[in-house]
Amino acid sequence: MRTLLRKGERGQVIVIAALLLPLLMGMTAVAVDIGSYSSDRRNLQNAADAIALAAANDLPDSNKAMGTANQYAIKNHISPSDMTVTISGGNTAPQVRVVISVSHNFSFIRALGVNSKAVSGTATAAKVSFGGSNGIVPWAVTQSTVDVSPDGNLITMKYDATGGNLGNFGAIRIDGSGAATYRSD
Repeated sequence: MRTLLRKGERGQVIVIAALLLPLLMGMTAVAVDIGSYSSDRRNLQNAADAIALAAANDLPDSNKAMGTANQYAIKNHISPSDMTVTISGGNTAPQVRVVISVSHNFSFIRALGVNSKAVSGTATAAKVSFGGSNGIVPWAVTQSTVDVSPDGNLITMKYDATGGNLGNFGAIRIDGSGAATYRSD
């Protein structure tokens, strides 16, 4: 009797594996497609960040900033036609906003009717001056600058975002740790 029952159980693993195989393959396909989409999104975000920071360095000269944005787009393997660069804020608080949008083609999800989806990265960078707080600006001339010009030459501090007054400066070292200490001191 036992032998007869065992003969009826043969092949059950094959049937279960055959039923679960499409499900497992589908889950793998979704994981691969979502993983590649996320990777593209991360790469576009990194490129947008790099482009915005590089272009902001040339502000408020919008023509130079646009040229730098296009140059860094090519360095990051982004077609300038896939990128929108917006410069605003004038000379007071110039900023550059970079939006990169491309189409991501899926491999496996096509079986469900989804061929592609837009993927994008967005970044904004600004070049601003410290406005001061009660007459205090948390910047100091570096010791190396003082050592270089001990004869009393004029040391220019950067005080605007126009790029005309680059000067020599660095952050003041404050006892304690964290941004709250820096802000309160």
